[in-house]
Amino acid sequence: SRSMAAYNPMSQGAHTPSQGSHNSQPMMTYQEAANLLVISARTLQRAAAAGQLTVIRFGHRTIRIRREDLEMWVASKATQ
Repeated sequence: SRSMAAYNPMSQGAHTPSQGSHNSQPMMTYQEAANLLVISARTLQRAAAAGQLTVIRFGHRTIRIRREDLEMWVASKATQ
């Protein structure tokens, strides 16, 4: 059995059937990133608001998360 610290959904090739593989997707919405990690989008929104997760804003409502920023956030959570 694996420990939770060893679990990394980013390396599992996780994807949603309707959207295909996220591995080639350089930027994601909150919902796409949340689906990849199997967490709520609100968790990511809170992390961004707290300055823990870097997001890119294109205007007032359009926000994207770079895959590498998401991976860094996941890695920071694994070491806490």
